[in-house]
Amino acid sequence: MGEVDPAFIQDTQHGPKLAVIEAEGIPLIDLSSANASNHVSQIADASKNRGFFQVINHGMPSESRRKIEDAARKFFALPLDWKEVFDFVVSSPAFIPASPDPDDKELKELIN
Repeated sequence: MGEVDPAFIQDTQHGPKLAVIEAEGIPLIDLSSANASNHVSQIADASKNRGFFQVINHGMPSESRRKIEDAARKFFALPLDWKEVFDFVVSSPAFIPASPDPDDKELKELIN
């Protein structure tokens, strides 16, 4: 494609000051309100009907988010056969395999 003429590059200080980037149709969940039960229903609804959502005002430091995003990129760049080790399919979401070994039939119960 070639290089972009510097005359067309706008300095970032003159760009829009967006605190939140909203995409049309993506559910936006704002955790700044104190109504936690509403958050649960919003997340459940977005997960069921859309499969994804955007969370704002979650209070997570940007450095922590960066580390999580880096780990996710590294994981998804791995070969499929390695990632399939972590494909835990069980009948109850309250039980998860104790290890990624497919021959390990021991389950651990999660209680909240």
